[in-house]
Parts: sequence; C-alpha cells; structure tokens
Amino acid sequence: MTNTLSTQLAPGGYVAGQIRRTNRTFLIWNLSLLALFLALCWISSTYYYYFFHGPLPADDNALLAVARDADRHVLVNYLRIKDHPLIPAGWTEVATNNDVPYSRIPYFMTRVGDQWMLVMSKNADAGRDLVGSVYRVPKDAQAEVIPALERQNPQMRGKFLPVLLNAEVAFDVSGYVGLALLVPLGFIAIFNVIRGLMRVTSLDSGRHPLLRRLRPIGDPMTVATDIDGEVSGGPALPLGAATVTSSWILWPTRFRLFVVRIEDVVWAYHQNTGGRHTAMLFTRDGKIRPVWLKKDAVDELLRTIARRVPWAFMGFDVQRLKAWQKRSQEIIAASDERRNARSPIARTS
Repeated sequence: MTNTLSTQLAPGGYVAGQIRRTNRTFLIWNLSLLALFLALCWISSTYYYYFFHGPLPADDNALLAVARDADRHVLVNYLRIKDHPLIPAGWTEVATNNDVPYSRIPYFMTRVGDQWMLVMSKNADAGRDLVGSVYRVPKDAQAEVIPALERQNPQMRGKFLPVLLNAEVAFDVSGYVGLALLVPLGFIAIFNVIRGLMRVTSLDSGRHPLLRRLRPIGDPMTVATDIDGEVSGGPALPLGAATVTSSWILWPTRFRLFVVRIEDVVWAYHQNTGGRHTAMLFTRDGKIRPVWLKKDAVDELLRTIARRVPWAFMGFDVQRLKAWQKRSQEIIAASDERRNARSPIARTS
C-alpha cells in the first residue's frame, strides 16, 4: 500500500503535522469518552441487573440481607414481596413545583422479621403483592419520620431498617432513559475509537478529513504542498493560534484545520461578543468563516488582510450583512469590481 503521507506530503511539513495532531486529539478524546461510558456502565451495573431480570422475589431474609448491605453502598434493588400488610405511618411525602404540590405518597410500615421497614405506596392494599425499589432511607425520613414513629411507638425504637421500599418509583422508566443515553454514547465512543486507530495507523492520509476539507479550494495534495512550502519558506506571521502566510490563513482548532486563501476574502470585520473576539471572514464561496483569536491578533489579522486584498470590504456594516444573508453573490461581485478597478491586469486576465 502506498504511504500517501510520506510520498505526497512532507512528513515534517505543516499539514502532515496537523494531520498527526488532529489524529491524536481525536483518539484521546474518544478514548476518554469510552472510559466515561465504561465507568457509567460499572456504576449502573447493579441497577441494570435488576432492570433486565425484573423484580426479584424476596422474603424477609432477603430484605434483611439488603438492609445489611446498605451500610456499605447505596442500593437500588427491584424486588417483589408478598403478604406484607401495610400499616399507615401517618406521614406523607409531598413533592412540589414552585411551592405547588403535584405528588403525595403516603408512608406505611411493614414487618420484616422482628424489625420494621418503611414503604411508600399510594395503595394501602399493595402489601399483598408489593413491587418496588429498595434503597437507603432518605435523610429527611431518617431525621423526621422514623424518630416520630419511635416516639409514638417506643417498642419500635431501633427496629427500623435503614432501607425503604418505594412502590411508586418509575424504575423501568429510568432504565429506558438511561439506555437511550448509554447505547448511543457507547456506539459513538467505540466507533470513533476504531476510526481514530485507523487514522493513526492508516497509510493512506489522502482520505483524511483534514485533506478532504481542502477540496473546495483545489486539489488537496496540491494545496497542502503549497501550504507546506509557504510555512517553511516564509514569511509566516504567527497570530496566536493562527498563522498567516503569503497566500493562506491557517487556524488550527482541536479537531480541524481551517484554511482560507487570503485572495478569497471579500469582506472582513472584528466582532466582539461578550469579550470573545472574532475575525469574521466572508469568502467568495459564499461562506462565513469565524476565526477566534485575542483582540490584538484579530486586529493584526484584519490589517494583514486589508494590505493583501485591498479590494475586500473591511469593517462591520449591518446593511451589507443583511444583503449577504440573502444575496451574497452581490457582495462578491462588488468586491470583484473594486479589485478590477484597482488592477487593470486582473480586469484583463
């Protein structure tokens, strides 16, 4: 297989360096995304065990074992218990939105062995077949509900389990929402890691996205070779992250390299949005290419453009902006007229 990077691009050239840089960044970011996906899978593994297996039948011994585990980690178990009569606890969990109640779930008690467990359910008869999530008793219930019940029933003091069963929680809904997020995240992470590895190891850089984006300008290899020659041969003006050569404005971003031929700029101005300074470049292909730099770098870039292409319009003009949005070719044509008026050679070429 032909190594395009070594035969058609200078391995130590500017464009080849940008290809390697974007490849590394792309791979590192997606490896991080894959690590996040795996971490989320590990964190939610207990939950999804119960999600896929459904509510597991449980007796008192199982509930007591779950309660003992509550001291070690936060539990989310999906269990089914039967024949556990519910006794009203006299407390209600009220959920509000902007101080307006939208949900009321009563607390009940049920006996588990010689101890008691709090149950949240809207149905007092649910004890015959109780299905729900078992998790650590919330802090507000620990601080208010259990102490109040122990004061009313001294024989229950110290008998409440540190877990409760919530028969109203939308256990399945949370699982489907999580899957809707995790599955695409995992697919994207794995797919992009494979793409990143292929880019790093591939011998055919001619199909690299960075080079494909040069096609609107011309033959990608020819453009890349020209850029390499101007960067290495000089003069090349560094402006923050950007570099300006005799013919090109080069602006590397995290995953891309923005390339603008200076002669293609027909209008440019400095935009300051909340302290974010941008050189707004309008090019003859009808596109707008923002270049984010520091204020002084933006000003120097615009001065350089004004010197190199004096026929380009400079400075913000609201009417011109409105015209560009609807009739960009008129602005391009007006710039060409200014160029022809300044250069008889350009008019006859």
